[in-house]
Amino acid sequence: MTSNKMSPTLIACLLASSAMPAFAQDGQEAAGASSDTMVFEEIVVTSRKRAESLQDVPVAVSAFSATQIEEAGIERPADFINMTPNISVAESQNPGISFITVRGISQVRNGESPVAVVVDGVLQTAPGQFNVDLFDIEQIEVLKGPQGALYGRNAIGGAINITTKKPAQDFEGKVLVGGGNGGLVKAQAAVSGGLGADSLAGRLTVSHKEYDGYLWNTYLRTEPDPYQDQNITGRIMWDPSASFSADIRANYDRTTSGAVNFVMNRVDAVSGEYTKGFSGLPGDADDVGPDIESNFVGRSLREIFGLSARLNWQGEFGSLLAISSYDSIYETSVGDAAPYTSALTRTQNSLFDTETYSQELRFTSPDENRFRYIVGVYYLETDRLVNRSNGTDLGQGIGIFPEVGSFAGANSDNPSVWVAQDQNDNKAYAAFLQTNFDVSERFELSAAVRYDRDERRAENVGPSHDVFSATLGVPGSVREANFSKWQPKFTLRYKFSDDLSAYATYSEGFRSGGFNQDGVAAVAAALDPDTLVQDSYGDETSRNWEVGFKGRALDRKLRVTGAAFVTKFEGFQFFSFIPAAGAQIITQIDEIDIQGAELEVHYASGTGLSLSGGLGYTNSEIKAYAIDPTAVGNESPYVPKISFNLAAQQVFELSNDHELIARVDWESRGSQYWEPLNATERSRLNLVNARLSFGDIGGKWKLSAWARNLLNKEYNSEYVHNGFAHRGLPRTYGVDLSYNF
Repeated sequence: MTSNKMSPTLIACLLASSAMPAFAQDGQEAAGASSDTMVFEEIVVTSRKRAESLQDVPVAVSAFSATQIEEAGIERPADFINMTPNISVAESQNPGISFITVRGISQVRNGESPVAVVVDGVLQTAPGQFNVDLFDIEQIEVLKGPQGALYGRNAIGGAINITTKKPAQDFEGKVLVGGGNGGLVKAQAAVSGGLGADSLAGRLTVSHKEYDGYLWNTYLRTEPDPYQDQNITGRIMWDPSASFSADIRANYDRTTSGAVNFVMNRVDAVSGEYTKGFSGLPGDADDVGPDIESNFVGRSLREIFGLSARLNWQGEFGSLLAISSYDSIYETSVGDAAPYTSALTRTQNSLFDTETYSQELRFTSPDENRFRYIVGVYYLETDRLVNRSNGTDLGQGIGIFPEVGSFAGANSDNPSVWVAQDQNDNKAYAAFLQTNFDVSERFELSAAVRYDRDERRAENVGPSHDVFSATLGVPGSVREANFSKWQPKFTLRYKFSDDLSAYATYSEGFRSGGFNQDGVAAVAAALDPDTLVQDSYGDETSRNWEVGFKGRALDRKLRVTGAAFVTKFEGFQFFSFIPAAGAQIITQIDEIDIQGAELEVHYASGTGLSLSGGLGYTNSEIKAYAIDPTAVGNESPYVPKISFNLAAQQVFELSNDHELIARVDWESRGSQYWEPLNATERSRLNLVNARLSFGDIGGKWKLSAWARNLLNKEYNSEYVHNGFAHRGLPRTYGVDLSYNF
């Protein structure tokens, strides 16, 4: 295993220079200022659904500007998440699967995300939309703490706002091409301009990325993780008058990749050798020794189509905004089933076919009023087909992309052992109110409340001739449940000066309950009569108290923000896996208490050197767990206790026309457990990225060499309890060339 240790001297120097994560900044000079007095640009965020200064908004938010996105090489959501304290992401299985953990609350496999994701002002409606390639991005905002009052039922941990570059009347664009190890090839382009009228402009973005893979299957002697992604996005903005504007966006993304590259990390209790099966004891979460040796390469397909329209009417008393969206997300993956070896055992297949329709109406009072408010309503309709199956592996492979509603790849070469198929029809309704009142020029009171109601319905539409129909539920059976909650939020903010403010917040969060696939409770009970696993799971709620501050110093060359929080969860949703039945289920931990803090610092010297970093601390404790009371007192799963990141960047002016930018990012993710019993933990994980760019000072063109996981650290990106491990990517590197016109 390659060492990932860094010298104590280097660590001490970095810590002395900076303590925490990155703030968005362009390093632009203030008007009339010399380079010796360079200050940060004023960053505008929309965290509270109206434009506000990052320095003033009383929310724990990290923002990344277009310049920083480019300089840091942010291409995937994991890239900016890893630069933000108290938030992490685990990627495994297939591109549509990612597990965000923010301030101690995690995403659940096959469940809802704990953060709301908003792209160009439109809320994403399915978790499979999030983990996509990023290109042509103007700004990213990461909000932490419950944001349900404005963002809805699943913003129990926070929210992420992603803003793409807007269409412009003047003809402009960008082209980027690149390549790297693993057969990496990428080509991306964006073009913008007027569409025949002064009030009409459009922007078109296209992207292609592919690679052969970075992992290795020792049995098949090939890479099991190939990847190919094509994306096209079109956006039109129409401003016919000062009182009306329209923003219409359409996107299509198709991703094919390897999938289900898990290994069984179980060892014999006496010899310590890998058992390559279900026998023995779960191994160490740090152990990346077992080889990938499935007898066929798993495959995944994801297709995303989205269409949205934002219509805005501006009047004397405020603005009325109507947001409509339609999204279609099709995901399917096939692969070897546990124990993931070359032996002919079983195959597995999952299919999610989702269509959503949403509508939001929002009225916003003028920004300059002493008393300001936002009031609105929201509606979401979701149709989702879920299909999971196991087949007998006869050594003939498996159908790669089965049609929707089929037996998920069943054929004479791969006869089904069982098929579970549910049709979910869900409706969500919400009404919300946000108010702000300036008691004085320095003191603001804010109060918000939202009411969410989810109506969920699941019908078993599986085949009646299922071999295990008695245990996998009854075809035609229908389950219905409703989940609702009021989500209040109260905030006090005081500005001691233009450069120092503090705030205190109380808020409540809500993540809706739902249904496991029909029959999994019976499967679990057959294997363990004492199990408390159910075919349904309840909602998750939280109460959160937070205090924070934001400050600037040293002629505004230094920015510092900090926050401390206490959160109490009830009904904490958690993923469980029953390998003998191939059942993926959501269970609940009754009560969890979390205390934490975070600090962010960014310093720009004015001479080309910038240092940034972030420190996050999260202490979690399970207070009640009916399924297994022995876990009480343990730490919550998927939660790094102490994590930090540091970045150092130096700009060298080589001439009046050219510059060289050198950048190093170091992420240190704390040790973490993966399940409530805390059977094994992954040790602290240190990852280093580096980037060297040479180009025109005006930004016309740039040539960049980059490396991720520079020290080639070997680690498991996920470790599912019972010994199922998914390996993280080794060192990747490449070269990019970009040109702006």
